[in-house]
Amino acid sequence: MENPAEDPGRDTRIVPIKGANIVVRRPTDAQLLLMSRDGRKGMRDDIDNMERMTLFGRVFDIFESLIVTEDDRQKVLDLIVSGDLDMTDLTGFVSAFKQEETKPKVRRGGRPPAKRA
Repeated sequence: MENPAEDPGRDTRIVPIKGANIVVRRPTDAQLLLMSRDGRKGMRDDIDNMERMTLFGRVFDIFESLIVTEDDRQKVLDLIVSGDLDMTDLTGFVSAFKQEETKPKVRRGGRPPAKRA
C-alpha cells in the first residue's frame, strides 16, 4: 500500500525517525495490549533468551505492521539492520496517537450582570 489514503478507516500520523518521516497507522486496542504484555514479559529475568527473542519479535512484527508504505517499512528495516535504530525509537508509533489532554474551560470574571425589570 503506497498511499496512506488507500487505508480508509484507520487514522494515520507522520512520525519522525532518524530524519525520515514515517507514516504509521493507529494501533488497535488488541495490538496495544499484546505489545504491552509481551514487552513486560520479555523484560522478566525468569525467561530464557529464546522465549525473550520470540516475545520481542512479536512486538516488532506489530510495530512493522503499523507502517503504511513499503518505502517507509524498508527505511525502518534498514535503520535497524545498520544498528541506528532500536525498539525504544519505535515508541513514537504509539505516542503519536495519544489523546491531547484538554483542561475544562473556566469562565473568568464572575457572573454576567443580572437584568432587572
